[in-house]
Amino acid sequence: MRLVSFSVQGLFGTFDHEIKFDTRERIKIVHGPNGFGKTSVLRLIDAFFNSKYLTLRRIPYSKILFTFGDKSTIEVQRIVPPEEPKTKGIRRPIYATLTFTHRTVRASEESFTLKPPKLDRMSIPLSAIDDMVPTLARSGPEEWVHMPTDRELSLADVLEEFADQLPQLGERQHAEPDWMKNAIKSMPVYLIESQRLLLPTARGVKSPRIHSLPSPGGMSSAVSVYSKGMVDRIRETLAKSAEVSQSLDSSFPKRLLQDPQNGDTMVDDIRERYAAQVEKRTRLMEAGLLDREEEFPLPETSIKDSDKHVLALYVKDVESKLAAFDDILKKMELFKQMINGRFQYKQLKIDKSKGFIFNTLQGKNIPSSELSSGEQHEVVLANQLLFDVQEGSLILIDEPELSLHVAWQQEFLSDLKKITDVIPMDFLVATHSPQIIGGRWDLTVELKGPEQ
Repeated sequence: MRLVSFSVQGLFGTFDHEIKFDTRERIKIVHGPNGFGKTSVLRLIDAFFNSKYLTLRRIPYSKILFTFGDKSTIEVQRIVPPEEPKTKGIRRPIYATLTFTHRTVRASEESFTLKPPKLDRMSIPLSAIDDMVPTLARSGPEEWVHMPTDRELSLADVLEEFADQLPQLGERQHAEPDWMKNAIKSMPVYLIESQRLLLPTARGVKSPRIHSLPSPGGMSSAVSVYSKGMVDRIRETLAKSAEVSQSLDSSFPKRLLQDPQNGDTMVDDIRERYAAQVEKRTRLMEAGLLDREEEFPLPETSIKDSDKHVLALYVKDVESKLAAFDDILKKMELFKQMINGRFQYKQLKIDKSKGFIFNTLQGKNIPSSELSSGEQHEVVLANQLLFDVQEGSLILIDEPELSLHVAWQQEFLSDLKKITDVIPMDFLVATHSPQIIGGRWDLTVELKGPEQ
């Protein structure tokens, strides 16, 4: 079920915005001055569909409304209580009560209310914070540093800002009604934020500001993380292919002897299918999925009936074995095409045991850390869109123009179109860049102030 429109009232106490999605187009672009709420709109949509209720509480607004393709709606009201006094030695953050109301085209109505979690010093053991929030590194008995931003946070700050990552607080222990679960499951939503070059890891590099206390928190280069992920992805694909191969090879003699219809296959058909397999294996070798090997050509002379019987079954089996690579192959080819189409004097290759390999045109290896920030953004964004999302998703992208040359920005919408040809999905893009928009102002929604 696709999202038809999204609206927010009272954003920051000032703005009312509405975004209508065109079901014929898969891309919608949001633009407007700084401070008008482009990023907040993306985060509110992401928060609802991914049950990030702390975000729905913290961003100031009065009401948001989701309208779906079946004309049903879900309204979220945010009710802010008066500030509470300090409790057990720390201040209590102001948290809103959330009321979700589902209305159908038949005028039926159901509601669900989510009250604020109880946050205090006794809510959660401090060691759990270290374990559950990998972007934090302990800098004192009750102090942390937020690695992506290098901000110093107190215990109260951590409990307020990261409550949705601390299940001990009970935020995720509530029982959502079925209509809400169904709406959330109907459309996978992925938010790609403006800070995308670093990812949290279980073990990371310590900030120089952090004291001697050990912490598992840290950040790693997103390019390196995705490179390792590509190795795992290839390994899984090879395992699936090997499983199919083992099954077919073990039954080959039996099927050869018991299926005489294989001998009825026309020689021209065998040659055509064999040539297609040679071409596909070449593509797989160039993509880094298979080791390079020399192909054996079929004889140009006539083929005996007994040989034809064996070859017909052989090409049929090879088609099944190679089918395991179909999905990853088309994604990897587009991935390399997009990246190598942008890079100058560099080239991306993919190795099944090493992941991403970056070389100069002379063949010298370049560590991923030596790529420019713009080049890293290209690799990370393309990887996320092609390999980390599922078909039918809504992808929210914040400021895709970051660190990109104007010429690269101008190709952005073209890249999204190529991706949707491979994986059908919808995009909502927030940008300041007219180069990203190009001439497609028909895809845009301008966020305006109350007087406009």
